[in-house]
Order: sequence, then structure tokens, then C-alpha cells
Amino acid sequence: MRAAGRSGFTILEVLVASAVLAMLLVMILQVTSQTSRTLRQVTGQLDAYQSSRAAFDNINRTLSQATLNTYWDYQTNNDGDPTGYTRKSDLQFVVKPPGDADAGLYFVAPLAFSTNASAQVPGLLNAVGYWVEYGLDAWKPSGLGEDRSRFRLMQAVQPSEDLQVMRPSGTPLITSLKPEGRPLADNVIALVAWPKWSAAEDPAGTDLTANFSYDSRAGTSKQLAQLPPVVQVTMISIDEKDAARLGSSLESTVNTALAGRFGSASAFDADLEAVRGALATANISHQVFSTAVPLRESKWSKTR
Repeated sequence: MRAAGRSGFTILEVLVASAVLAMLLVMILQVTSQTSRTLRQVTGQLDAYQSSRAAFDNINRTLSQATLNTYWDYQTNNDGDPTGYTRKSDLQFVVKPPGDADAGLYFVAPLAFSTNASAQVPGLLNAVGYWVEYGLDAWKPSGLGEDRSRFRLMQAVQPSEDLQVMRPSGTPLITSLKPEGRPLADNVIALVAWPKWSAAEDPAGTDLTANFSYDSRAGTSKQLAQLPPVVQVTMISIDEKDAARLGSSLESTVNTALAGRFGSASAFDADLEAVRGALATANISHQVFSTAVPLRESKWSKTR
């Protein structure tokens, strides 16, 4: 109890106030620390997948321009006699399913890319390919740090003057593209392209291809000389820190997670969840990018 005529606080009041202030400071620090951790985590995730997102956008933008320049011509028998009309194309559109040695997406688009600056005329065709590889930094100049073995999304754009696909005796599309591959993004472990009719024509998405395989030259009658109206592109990317943490076991860990998956279009959703579950079990942070890309030059439908 304060003495009469004197102002101030007792020691007890000062101690109580100090304790309350200390508690408030601790609470503020905890909130600030949690906010900072969350911000760093979100920022780190954005940075980690920035190149993957840019690569994914690149695929979709380029794929939407795919063309076959399909035309109608006579179909002939073994004697050379015409028997009717059929679709034909001098170009090619190929999807190889996951698990295939050449798994990936390969097509021709009017990108007007040429190594000769004076020949870069709008509308010139280029063969384009996207696939996933595992290996060292073979494209990095020597002396710039330690080589890393990583999964990478590869891209090849063949100059117009080297386009092979229209030459009857030329190198096949995939074979001619693979040597020109360059990394587009690190830590991409899977690329799944799913050619489809429109959702209205085929809600299940399994009629045009049941196993993600598509070839406009050697595929089914529904595939010959025509582009699919829609291609669903799905890409799985993992975090660089986890890739570095796994080191030499990265390849086997990822291959185990992907083993036996994406062999059937009807099981796509279940396979994707199984892969995500396997990656989570291995404590691998990952991001899935997926979208349906309409092909502008597709002029066919399920009914015609």
C-alpha cells in the first residue's frame, strides 16, 4: 500500500508489468518468427519452381502452334491404282509414352528459327522435341563449379534449313532431334503428354489413345495424318534442395516412384497420386504442372 502523499509503483507492480511485457514480447517474436519462416518457405518454393513454370509455359505455347499441313490425296493399291481418298501429311506429330526409350513429345511448328539470320522468314517450319533425361551438367563450361547429376527437361529446336521430316530419305524425326537437345529446366522428373479429343466428344479421354502413344504416320486410323484436337501436358518437378540431399540415390529414388506408372490413360489420376505419394514418403518436395493445350491447326474431330 502506497504511503500517503507519495506517487509511484511498488516493486510488485513493476515486476508484474515487466512479466506481462516480457510475455507480450515473446508472443510478438513467435508470431514474427513464424511469419518469417512462412515467407521464406513460400519465397523459396516460388524460386525453386520458377524455371519449371517458365519451361512449362514454353512447352504449351510452342505445342499450340503444332502443324501437319494435312491434305487429301489418292489412296492406291499395290498396283498403283487409286482406290479412294485419304488424309496425308509430309510432317509428323509423335508422342512416346513414359517408359519408352524415346518418351517425350515431338512435332513440327512454324517457329521460323534458322541459324542463318537472313533466312528467318515468318512461317518457316521447325522440328521441336521435349523429353526428360538424367545426367551430368554436360552443357556447362568446365571450371564453373562441381558437375551435378540431375533430371532435366530437354528441348530441341531444329533449324529450318536442317528439317529432316519432309525428306523421304532423311533421318526420322526423333532420331534427328535427340542430338540437338539442350536443358530447358533442371529437376523435372516426368513429362506426360496425353492426346485427346475434346472433353465433350470423349469425357474419359481414352478413345484417341489408351496408353499416351500417338504417331501421325504409323498410329491408328484415328491418328493418321491428323493432329489431336487437345493435348493434356503434365509435368512433375522436384525441389533442388531435395535433389542435392539425395545425391547419388536421386536417380534410383525417382525411378522407383515412377516405376510402372503412366502406362494406361484410364489410370492417369491414380498413377499421378501414387507418384506424389511416393515422393512425399521419400520427403521430396515437388510441384505438378498440368493443363490442356488446344492445337490451333487441328481440323478434325471424333465424328469426321
